[in-house]
Amino acid sequence: MIYQAYHPLPKFNDAYTLIGSWLVNDKPAGIAIRKIALA
Repeated sequence: MIYQAYHPLPKFNDAYTLIGSWLVNDKPAGIAIRKIALA
């Protein structure tokens, strides 16, 4: 089953940070951290 929801990204010093996490069978399976800088 997939659970997903939209949340606006917080802005820090002209950049947005996104943290994604994954669970498989209710156990941690992965994480990603992404920073998007505005030019």
